[in-house]
Amino acid sequence: WRVTVDPALKPEVDPDAEPVAKIDNSKPISITFPKDSRGSSAMLMPSRPSGLVVLGDNGTEAHMREFWNVSTGKRVGVMTGLNFSPARQAVSPRGRFYAATTYSTPGVLIWDVQQSKAIGELPMTEDGKRPSTVPLLALPSEERVVAVVEERRDNKKIARINTWSLPSGAALKSIEVAGGMKDDCRAFSPGGRFLAFRGSDYESSG
Repeated sequence: WRVTVDPALKPEVDPDAEPVAKIDNSKPISITFPKDSRGSSAMLMPSRPSGLVVLGDNGTEAHMREFWNVSTGKRVGVMTGLNFSPARQAVSPRGRFYAATTYSTPGVLIWDVQQSKAIGELPMTEDGKRPSTVPLLALPSEERVVAVVEERRDNKKIARINTWSLPSGAALKSIEVAGGMKDDCRAFSPGGRFLAFRGSDYESSG
């Protein structure tokens, strides 16, 4: 294939922060986890290179999820007062949006971290029910959410790539892929427009 790849955007996690002339890589950067943070979902980074890291969880309303710019050591966002455990989670490169699926909700939950408010829940299936498998959830840019769901139809595995626009939450496209998708063989282009993957039942797909 021949594709004109979209260029990467400058990952300005905190555009109002003072610029850093030079980062001393000889010293470790240390940021303390919020109190009572635990489990594999307590640390998250964007799918594309960025100075952002997310620490903590929202297992109870007292728990806190913090968004940090590791280049400046500045906390740039907080999520608290919530109660959920993510099955899949993602954060946009600049840290404005956070997305998650849970084992008890059928859609993708979206939060605007900068505005400290929930945008809503985006349905992943036409009937509004929770899909059997969600192998991929991503925020490859500040303008797009991507969720891949897998289901069986006529005893065959089907994957559907769903995309929505942010911050409106409007549905953009839904692309069906026969055979499903390999969990360890997928990547986004630098600007987040293209997704390349290997299908489960094929030698190669894209």
